[in-house]
Amino acid sequence: MTVDSHPGIWVNRFRPGSNLILPYQLQVLLLIASGKNVTQIAEEFSLSVKTISVYRSNIFKKMNLKNNSDITHYAFKNKLLE
Repeated sequence: MTVDSHPGIWVNRFRPGSNLILPYQLQVLLLIASGKNVTQIAEEFSLSVKTISVYRSNIFKKMNLKNNSDITHYAFKNKLLE
């Protein structure tokens, strides 16, 4: 299954500036929900911790979530994790 067709979440590939999360944001969301921290995610993607923190912050804003626990709860509630 590709990230942009993950069931249970709207992923936007076509409309920049919308409130739908982008494929890379979904990847970060899933990794946070699986228990990884921003440092581990940054290493996995060869990006800076700051970049991943910004991605996470944008996820919080777009999805009206407040913390990593909310992300995890959302992922389990919507069956995004197996």
